Amino acid sequence: MSGTLLCASGTCDHGCCKKHYDWGLLVLRIGMGIIFIFMGYGKLFGDAPGIEGFTGMLTNIGIPAPVFSAYLVGIIEFFGGIAIILGLFTRVVAPLLAIIMVVAFVTVKKTLPGGNIDLALFAISVALTLTGPGAYSLLRKNSNDNASANAQSDSSESVQ
Repeated sequence: MSGTLLCASGTCDHGCCKKHYDWGLLVLRIGMGIIFIFMGYGKLFGDAPGIEGFTGMLTNIGIPAPVFSAYLVGIIEFFGGIAIILGLFTRVVAPLLAIIMVVAFVTVKKTLPGGNIDLALFAISVALTLTGPGAYSLLRKNSNDNASANAQSDSSESVQ
């Protein structure tokens, strides 16, 4: 490789493009996860807006079951952000976060540039829903460890 980050053709036989793809997904997951952790923390445990303030806002804009919705959104954002960073349940959590961002944009922000962050987080959520977490995730690490353990036990059984 000649000092460039990606192969000139965009594809390669030696795996560098896949490695860059997986690093890119990790960067997206970490950035998105940090933002959602802070947003969820502010709703669940913080003073700005806090669960009462967020519930009041949901009540004012006409969201059904505002107390339940406030806790649900806070929990999904906080624990979903942690799961996204770790690469756990990405294809379950990311669509839920995408839905939250659509609702936030449509009901509160309504325009750009006010809804820039919501639009960006929606796009990242959809991308992670489509791609999954990539190779650098706990889920992938655990499944690879199990697969190699199974492969080793299969090969040792065939030798005996």
